[in-house]
Amino acid sequence: MLTARWVLAILLAAVMVALAAGAREMSMGKSKVKIGDSGEMEFKRTMANGSVDAHPVKIKMDELVQVDANGNALTDCQEPTDTTKPGMSWMNNPAKKAAMKGEMKAFRDFNNQQFAFESKLTDQAMKHGGSMKAEKQKFSASLGDGIGKMTIDLALPEEDGDIDIAGEKQRLKKGDMKFNIEMSEWNWCDNAAFLDVYMKVQGKNKPKKRFDRSSTLPASYDMGDNKTVSFSGKFQKDAGDWTDMAAGYPKVDPNDDSRVIVRFPRFTDTLIYDPTVSGDEDDDSSDASGLSVSAILITMATAATYVMLK
Repeated sequence: MLTARWVLAILLAAVMVALAAGAREMSMGKSKVKIGDSGEMEFKRTMANGSVDAHPVKIKMDELVQVDANGNALTDCQEPTDTTKPGMSWMNNPAKKAAMKGEMKAFRDFNNQQFAFESKLTDQAMKHGGSMKAEKQKFSASLGDGIGKMTIDLALPEEDGDIDIAGEKQRLKKGDMKFNIEMSEWNWCDNAAFLDVYMKVQGKNKPKKRFDRSSTLPASYDMGDNKTVSFSGKFQKDAGDWTDMAAGYPKVDPNDDSRVIVRFPRFTDTLIYDPTVSGDEDDDSSDASGLSVSAILITMATAATYVMLK
């Protein structure tokens, strides 16, 4: 029969395993990033006073909506006419066809979407617009029943530097979070002209606009605690030139002010987009002790086990 001390020891092990499961962590300078299996990215800094950031910025893909030429979300998905593309065998399956047309029109199931992770790499060149080195983590998923593939290439710069994407300039600090989004192998409704990508963005505040995008600057949103999220006004379609996004985008969702919407035109092969999260490492505005729930659980379980095993 197990004694109380062994029960507690097993509990501690279970807590540690549970906390470790489903997340990958990266760090650079005073920044730490955690990535969940469903692709959620959490960015936080160690404050100048030594405390752990009480208000991390969290970003997660929330919804993908195909839009018609007038800018309206599709109410009906007209069947694709190009059935020669790879992955179009579902067109011959009536049951799957209905489900796929629904997912193509609007995909919302990111909570249950699993991303596959590649090995983390260091001393890698930034993917677009800059020459500084970075620590990188790539993860990707075939979405739903196969509406398309999403690949995210997350980078933490190992040094300060500047990036320039077709004239849009940005200063990156060591440990800022740059994440490159690539969409490929996309299945489109025949009546779709655009794809709207909704991203859930959470921090101390909901996204509060600092300034709109311009020809030389990305759109910038204040997240509180001296952290900002910058959404580029540029994208790259089918390996062509970097192009300006549709007028009025990026923007905060008028129906949910915790989401930011970016709009991309219909593409054939790939669509690439490149947002940034920045944090001021000199911020002292943390209003909590910095202990996360996971840290508290580990501390309590460790202490209890130590007492019982003495």
